[in-house]
Amino acid sequence: MKRILIVGANGAIGSAVAKDLAQDFEIIRAGRTNADIILDVTDRASIDKALKGVAKFDGLITCYGKAAFGEFADINLADEGNGLGYKFSGQVNMVQAVLPLLNVGASITLTSGILNDQPIAGGVFAAAANGALNSFTYALALELNGRARVNIVSPSLIADSEDAMGRTFPGYEITPMHDVVNAYRHCVMGQLNGKVLRLYRPI
Repeated sequence: MKRILIVGANGAIGSAVAKDLAQDFEIIRAGRTNADIILDVTDRASIDKALKGVAKFDGLITCYGKAAFGEFADINLADEGNGLGYKFSGQVNMVQAVLPLLNVGASITLTSGILNDQPIAGGVFAAAANGALNSFTYALALELNGRARVNIVSPSLIADSEDAMGRTFPGYEITPMHDVVNAYRHCVMGQLNGKVLRLYRPI
């Protein structure tokens, strides 16, 4: 059975994706706690140590999206939680570390979000991280063409987070979890490469 490494499998999106793909793949969960592989995505040495001696994978999914919200002038650029350090650099760290462990033809599926296309007040760093991730996906897909496919899922506010985050995203389109899960499945099992799967309508 093919093996898929899911980083962030304890989150709302990650847990739903892991449950769905477990029907067809062996799922290996990675994260800071309660995972098969314990690592810190912001610390490349932590990742390398955790992956040492691990068998190869047929896919990597990163589905975590921590980012700071607030006035631009008040956010510490050195804070790993600002979005650029965690959401962007963390996913890039994972891809670079896992590349030697991916079988030829593997899939890499990252996660961005709506805010670089439809920003909100106080969401500068989240928007910047999303835009950087989308561009990273386009470019890396070209570089890895034939070795691995690279795509990214970009949801709006997901339905499971509407109660907690709805006030932060007033009037935004809600992405059903079913659509989110299907997007990851499409990236893993289809033939897409170098695509951003935007799960919302343009405005």
